[in-house]
Amino acid sequence: MMPARRDSVIGGCVATAFVVLGVVLALLWFRLAPAELSVVLRDGSTAPLPTESDHRFDGVALFALMGFGGGLVSGTALWQWRSHRGPVLLVAGVAVSLLSAWVAYRCGLLLTTPPTAPGPAGTLVALPPVLGSAIVVVAQPLGAALAYATAVSFSGDVHLGRRVNSEAQPDEALGAELSSGTAAV
Repeated sequence: MMPARRDSVIGGCVATAFVVLGVVLALLWFRLAPAELSVVLRDGSTAPLPTESDHRFDGVALFALMGFGGGLVSGTALWQWRSHRGPVLLVAGVAVSLLSAWVAYRCGLLLTTPPTAPGPAGTLVALPPVLGSAIVVVAQPLGAALAYATAVSFSGDVHLGRRVNSEAQPDEALGAELSSGTAAV
């Protein structure tokens, strides 16, 4: 298989894995986020019980924290891909993490459709969790960028641990000598 084709196949597999991560995060969020207990009013609308209105924040915060955690894990996993380390992998990882978070957000919205007929007046109903604004999707790419950039900052190697062919460019060879302290000044 040619290197460019192999890279595109691997990139497609990574993107698919991130999309699956988004679906798993949405399902996990839906199971963990608390429902909001509300009472059905005479006009058919619902009103939250006095202590239940905090659950609106809980759902959004849980989604953002789960996305951030998923981003940290995915950024760390991308760092383990030694042969492709560098700025291209960072940008691709952030972009695919954004796609994963968007998939999780859309799946979460699909899972949280409220009931159409809540019941007679005075009935207590459990409304599904709320996601709120789409801004919560930035948490996962932020986590991925933070994990990858932290790993880069702790890497002492100018090539980030990648294997470099023996026919290195003069600037790369000088950079390696400078980073190891063996260059003649």
